[in-house]
Amino acid sequence: MLQFKSRFLTLLRNKSMVFWTLLFPLILGTFFNIAFGSIMETTESFSQIPVAVVVDEDSYFTDVLDELSEGEDALISPQYTELDKAKELLDAGEVEGIFVVDGEIRLIVSEEGINQSILNTISDSYLQISGTIGTIAQTRPDMIEAVVAGIYDDLDINNEITLGTGETDSMLHYFYSLIAMACLFGSFFGGLNVVGIQGDRSSLAVRRCVSPVRKISMIFSDFCAAVILLFLIVLVVLAYLVFILGISFGDTWGFVILTCFVGCIVGVSFGTFVAAVIPIKNQSAVEGILTGLSLLLCFLSGLMVNGISYLIEQYVPIVNRINPAILLADAFYCLTVYDNYSHYTVNMVSLLIISAIFCVGSAMMLRRKQYASI
Repeated sequence: MLQFKSRFLTLLRNKSMVFWTLLFPLILGTFFNIAFGSIMETTESFSQIPVAVVVDEDSYFTDVLDELSEGEDALISPQYTELDKAKELLDAGEVEGIFVVDGEIRLIVSEEGINQSILNTISDSYLQISGTIGTIAQTRPDMIEAVVAGIYDDLDINNEITLGTGETDSMLHYFYSLIAMACLFGSFFGGLNVVGIQGDRSSLAVRRCVSPVRKISMIFSDFCAAVILLFLIVLVVLAYLVFILGISFGDTWGFVILTCFVGCIVGVSFGTFVAAVIPIKNQSAVEGILTGLSLLLCFLSGLMVNGISYLIEQYVPIVNRINPAILLADAFYCLTVYDNYSHYTVNMVSLLIISAIFCVGSAMMLRRKQYASI
């Protein structure tokens, strides 16, 4: 316990490490919110499409339009008028298109877009269905009533279908990757622990190496101190994103915190392994290598360029399976979007396996380190 407390306070007093693991993610998250906040706020749900309707001849098509304009989730907002007036509305941009019902169903638009495509789909679907009904009327007239009833039941085509209960805003991926970056920056703590335990790297390590405490005990206490400190820092970053910036991480807070804790284990074990493997003795050089590797992993997860992970999935999918940054970000995404935990479980198991490999490799490298003299 004394070793744990001493190492915890030593790491906490390292201002450079605290800046990169705490202040830098807070600053970056604030800039993300400023840059993407307006985009996230202006992302609107689907609204009714204004359309002009010119009726020169009675048709069931007007009944279909009326059905699609009813209810809170109405698809269109029809305005019945004369053709000249309808063209004026279209030119003024007050309607997205004009339905002309004169024995045929015609759609007049002034430009192409999503709303115009939806209106075209409505008219095409009606023509296809009416043709089908005409065929059935000739071959199976006894089925007409059932077919028409089924068609009217399916007219509410603007239903919201979700994969889960959370947000699906693509901008959220930046903030999930930001938490992953904070966890991976814990590699600085792991690297500092290695420097502080190897006698040929620092004067402090010399004094620790000649102490009667077993090296494996020092490694374990240093590792736990780094993980706990990093975990507290990541919780502060998480609280800032959620309660100050209003970023959604879903409702399963237990799993969110568990993911952060596992991410901290991965970050510290990653830094410990890299620092134990590389032969460089200079602490600044070790920190530089860890910074570069951490940022590279975060870049591949989409922190700097959203969507790069999808390109990697297409061409080099194995990278996404072993990149802890993308696994962490994807775990948060799963908690936010999906109702089941199958994909989340795969991510967490992968992270734990990666952590175990780093920990075992680090322990083997550090325990076998011998010195001719100190």
